[in-house]
Amino acid sequence: MTSFPELHELIWLFESEPTIPEENPGWPINPATFETERGRWRVRCVIAPYDYTVTIRCQIEGEDAIEVNLLENVDEVKLDRTHEAEALVVVCRTDSLLRPVRLQLKPRVHVVIETELPWQRA
Repeated sequence: MTSFPELHELIWLFESEPTIPEENPGWPINPATFETERGRWRVRCVIAPYDYTVTIRCQIEGEDAIEVNLLENVDEVKLDRTHEAEALVVVCRTDSLLRPVRLQLKPRVHVVIETELPWQRA
């Protein structure tokens, strides 16, 4: 990934400490798994900067609602803190047809996944 948030920023967003498989070498070489609950929603997000990968899994009342696997396709991960919303924004490589994927956690859980047509590119 060309850029990604600091670990403390992700802890702020998810309001939880991540699980990192190995302390050495740790984050960001190893992935960080965040889990959080928002009302009836349970959200799990794995961010692996050195693998260019982000996975998002959302459950509602224990049932899977959505799973997004952006495998070896992520260029940038950033936080969006505008208009009282708190969200993770995942930007895929420029050759991808995916627009930025948005996982909003506040004020409510909301996931946006959009594609674009090749001729829509600037």
